[in-house]
Amino acid sequence: MWSLSLVALFSVGVANGQGVTELKAHIQSLRNQIIEQRELIKVQEDRLVEAETAEARRLQLNSYVTVADANVEFGKLDTASLGGALDSFWLCLCGSLVMFMHAGFAMLETGSCRAKNASNVLMKNLVNVCVGTIGWWLLGWGIAYGSKNGTDFFGTDGFVGQHFYTRDASGNIQPLASCDDSGCQSTLALGRPVDATAGSVNLELERCSQLFSAEKADPTLYALYASCTMLSWFFQWAFCTAGATIVSGAVAERVKGPTYAAFAFVMTSFIYPVVVSATWGGGWLASEGGPGAGYMDFAGSGVVHLTGGIAGLAGTIVLGPRKGRFEYPEDFEAHNLPLVVFGTFALWFGWYGFNPGSTLTMKSGTDGALAAQVAMNTTLAAAAGECEIFGSSACQMMNIIYIYMYIISYII
Repeated sequence: MWSLSLVALFSVGVANGQGVTELKAHIQSLRNQIIEQRELIKVQEDRLVEAETAEARRLQLNSYVTVADANVEFGKLDTASLGGALDSFWLCLCGSLVMFMHAGFAMLETGSCRAKNASNVLMKNLVNVCVGTIGWWLLGWGIAYGSKNGTDFFGTDGFVGQHFYTRDASGNIQPLASCDDSGCQSTLALGRPVDATAGSVNLELERCSQLFSAEKADPTLYALYASCTMLSWFFQWAFCTAGATIVSGAVAERVKGPTYAAFAFVMTSFIYPVVVSATWGGGWLASEGGPGAGYMDFAGSGVVHLTGGIAGLAGTIVLGPRKGRFEYPEDFEAHNLPLVVFGTFALWFGWYGFNPGSTLTMKSGTDGALAAQVAMNTTLAAAAGECEIFGSSACQMMNIIYIYMYIISYII
């Protein structure tokens, strides 16, 4: 009886084992089918991508234009406005860099003075820019670049924003005309060679004079003159205030704020503009000797820096040295060398607006090459000047050492 039961159970187990094997085989078959389906789907996806790519390439080939058609479309572009826009951007950028030099002057002067006068020096630099801007707007620009009207010494119009914008019959200010590359890139080509064939001090001067005289004949041309005047006003304002702030460092720790504010106004509204009028403004120095023989100054070595330097020299002569400057020189050493270094770097950075920006235009590869050359020369000059200072300090130290050695040898 027991033997029969064992045989039955063994038979059932064998049957169940065969069922599991068949089930596993069936599952494996399904897996293989799924893999085949996935491979088939992948192949179909690849074919679909290839078909879409081919269609895109076909459409792209159909959209190609010929060289002749491209030249026609390019000819429709407003290249004149593009040139004017590039020039405007270039001068606005460089003028902003020159304005940033005031931060350098402030740091350099503050770090070089005594700690007790740091606030006074900082405030004078801020006053210089603010008051100088008002002076340049009210009188300075008109004296420097206004129409001469029979005199070669100063301008007679352009004061208080005159000719900077146009008005309609109701007196409302009208939008300015768009700049083009022949009339807006720069009101005055500062320090540029004169145009002998035109018989004028400067071809761009003549161009702006034509625009200015067209006020009643053609309002559009006059609006163009107004737009190029604003551009040049901003760029020349940066030069004007930079020249005035030279005096701030020369008279540091010796002038009260209100007194310096009065000087800054006179400097930017009269002294500097008179110099500019005689030179860059087409006055008597610019026209002396005829076309091609007048005053030349590319970036203001004489107009800006010599004028500011002479004004600073006059101020130091009138004021004299600081009390105890030569009796106790150790009390007047720079109190903050980090500010001096930071100010030097800020001024160096600003020079890339001062000098390359004096190309006044950036509408062609030639203009870019000239600006690059000026930038390289500026970099070399700054580095060489700093090395010369280091060399002078080293020479002074060597001289001191030689003197001490001589004294010691004499005593011994």
